[in-house]
Amino acid sequence: MVNAFGDIDDGTTEISLDSVAQLNQPFDFAESRVHTTIGAVITNARVDKAGCHIVDQGAHDGLSRALTPPHTRFDGDGFIDAATGEVDAAVDTVRLMALAAVTEAIRAVGRD
Repeated sequence: MVNAFGDIDDGTTEISLDSVAQLNQPFDFAESRVHTTIGAVITNARVDKAGCHIVDQGAHDGLSRALTPPHTRFDGDGFIDAATGEVDAAVDTVRLMALAAVTEAIRAVGRD
């Protein structure tokens, strides 16, 4: 689900200053509770709990590539991760796959 404070960045457009300018406004906690981007990263790789944390970092990196500005005090962004343990894979490979998948998923929402 993407209901971010910032703008979806398709990777080719210049950064919109509209959202950035709003960061200078007084913080309204009630308003801040309406913006969030959440998702799940599920892999069939063998990844332990610490590895899932690394994969989660990749998901958040993907969010940062696709939203401008990312992770503001107005957002409640979060991802969950799970691994079924069916195949061997390097955790860094899974992390990069999560980064690419989340980036593309958020940008696809912007194209709709």
